[in-house]
Amino acid sequence: MAGVYGTSVIPKPALLAITLLGLTGSPAFARSYNLRDIEVVDPWSRPAPAGATAVGYMVLTNHGKGPVSLLSANTTAAKAISLHQTTVAAGVATMATLPKGIVIPSGGSVSLSPGGYHMMLEKTVGPLSPGGSVPVTLVFSGGKNLRIDLEVRTGTGVASPADAMAGMSRMNH
Repeated sequence: MAGVYGTSVIPKPALLAITLLGLTGSPAFARSYNLRDIEVVDPWSRPAPAGATAVGYMVLTNHGKGPVSLLSANTTAAKAISLHQTTVAAGVATMATLPKGIVIPSGGSVSLSPGGYHMMLEKTVGPLSPGGSVPVTLVFSGGKNLRIDLEVRTGTGVASPADAMAGMSRMNH
């Protein structure tokens, strides 16, 4: 619908739908962080008790002209954070540490999500409770650091082998 001076007018039913989507926490309204050409969208984690291994998920987008790598991450909420990838072959899930990090191609995105790439927050200092957040600093190639918060929430995504493995404190991988 055309409005005054070529602007768009949103019909009332559509405006109501948009408002309701915003109230339900639609990913369209997810938290995002930016550092130069790097964008981090919807960082989150699942609840976990103190001393456990928790997970970190998000979408990383590189708007730049060259590849960028997520090299590592750190937090005060866990003893360490490591980057991993879960793969499933012939019905068997395996998890591998990614010591060289995760490459985000130029103009591309990489999803850290259940069953794929993810961060493991090892030996949480305290419990991660729904509604809380976890401060994390992402370390990218080129000396770029970005401070984000993982939102702790339940009922997001599908349980995966990575989630089951996150509870294991000792693994060879």
